[in-house]
Amino acid sequence: MRCAACEREWREGARSRNAVKSMFAPAITILAGGAVFGALLPLVMGSFVGACAVAALTTAAGVSAGVGTARLVDGAARTQFRREKARALPEARARIVHHRALPPGRPG
Repeated sequence: MRCAACEREWREGARSRNAVKSMFAPAITILAGGAVFGALLPLVMGSFVGACAVAALTTAAGVSAGVGTARLVDGAARTQFRREKARALPEARARIVHHRALPPGRPG
């Protein structure tokens, strides 16, 4: 569970995360769609059904790449946010615990 201040700060940063998504996702969508289109078009030249299939696959590849980019931006932003917040926490102390091989009271 996160504190209210952290949640508020995360929500305030949504605007810049959305800006990053709208910068990168369309470019990657076009690149992925173009790559799929260029790879599949020579295979189906001259067929209307084939052209429709290529268009559908191109659109699916482009949308998938855009969604993947948006998820990547969200994941990277969340990781960076947690790293920044973790710096404010006190350093963890190692606790040394000695374990016995045999329970107490038994001769070794």
